[in-house]
Amino acid sequence: MDLAGAVGGTENVADDSKYYAVYPKKTCAHLEALTFPEINKIDTKAPCHECGSTQENWLCIHCNGVFCGRYIKEHMMLHSLEKEHPLVLSFSDLSVWCYPCESYIDNPKLYNVKNLAHMDKFGDQLVWSYGQNVIDMKN
Repeated sequence: MDLAGAVGGTENVADDSKYYAVYPKKTCAHLEALTFPEINKIDTKAPCHECGSTQENWLCIHCNGVFCGRYIKEHMMLHSLEKEHPLVLSFSDLSVWCYPCESYIDNPKLYNVKNLAHMDKFGDQLVWSYGQNVIDMKN
């Protein structure tokens, strides 16, 4: 079986015109202004605080609120706009999105929150992928 058959289709999977890479920004002004609330556990199965959905939920990194994403009822986006809390963590893929920058962000300052979510979701530590320097997560 060729690779196309293995992924369930007959199209040419080598045709990269249908794919694109997402390169997160290394920082943004919203991250630099963020003060992390005290948190020592994240429940990646927690329901949306507004509608109770457990599909495509996000964690507000500013207040630890859990709300559903744009393909459900957009409660995280509405929370972000109302409370001016721009940075959110996806429970689906553990990426961090900044609403005003309209970009993904990946920075060592986000390691702790991403690691807590990874621990809950997969049961082990997230690999440190930011080089040799370990930074103080409180600053």
